[in-house]
Amino acid sequence: MYYGLLGLASNKVPAFTGLLDTYSGSSAAYSAARRLSSTYTGALIRVRRSSDNAEQDIGYDGSNVLDESALTTFVGAGNGFVTTWYDQSGNARHQSQSTATNQPRIVNSGVIDKLNSKPCIRFTAASSQFLAAASNTYLGITDCLSTFSVGNYVGTGGAYGVIISKGYGEQGAYSINQNGGLNQIAIWIETENTAIPITTNKNTQYLWSNTNAVGSNGIKFYQNNSLAHQYTTSQDLIGTNTHKSNIGRSEKDASYYIDGNLQEIVLFSTYQESNVTAINTNINTFYSIY
Repeated sequence: MYYGLLGLASNKVPAFTGLLDTYSGSSAAYSAARRLSSTYTGALIRVRRSSDNAEQDIGYDGSNVLDESALTTFVGAGNGFVTTWYDQSGNARHQSQSTATNQPRIVNSGVIDKLNSKPCIRFTAASSQFLAAASNTYLGITDCLSTFSVGNYVGTGGAYGVIISKGYGEQGAYSINQNGGLNQIAIWIETENTAIPITTNKNTQYLWSNTNAVGSNGIKFYQNNSLAHQYTTSQDLIGTNTHKSNIGRSEKDASYYIDGNLQEIVLFSTYQESNVTAINTNINTFYSIY
């Protein structure tokens, strides 16, 4: 049961201010570890247990973090896999996976998967694990996007391990991914791309932030709140195409699966450059990344 629907012993709902309460305009927001908005009272994830393939929504506890007790009680001594990662923005842009073998893991033999002591979702490239939006219009954005992602890579891989993507190398494409061979992070916007000249060490937790605007040095990419790269574009930043947004792979180039852990992905339909440091600080305060 979610504390968003309950009071405590005093019959009062505990005071809570989430990231999205302070910074509005989120297009989609996912967290496997915490509640992001005081107006969101739903589950964080939906989980399938390996023992009998039953599924259950898992919400947050009285501290507004993932209800780990509910999760481990439901899964038991087996494994738990995420069937839906719920969007906390209020836009219901959830990401799901109905094929059991392609579902990323969150419990391993009764133990919750964690990265730096916080719950995470484990995506295994060899098992082609990913989550997908229900519609190709999922982003709900026409010309601007700011992103904040927390996670790591556990292997360099041979291609491009996607964190989040809508298409790839075409009109309306947007992707943040690792260039496995170079240990670099790359941003792909339509047919433009830039490889961030900063190493992303495997097995290391990072906060990756990206703000996009047409014009001189309008594309900016941060790693752990440090500006890693910026460049200029005259193109529209986000358009439309026939591909659905995916977490963990690119739908167009379906071999580009991430091999790593993801904890939080927050998208804004507005240019958040003036708020980058403050948003990064909020995220880092919770996850202790840098």
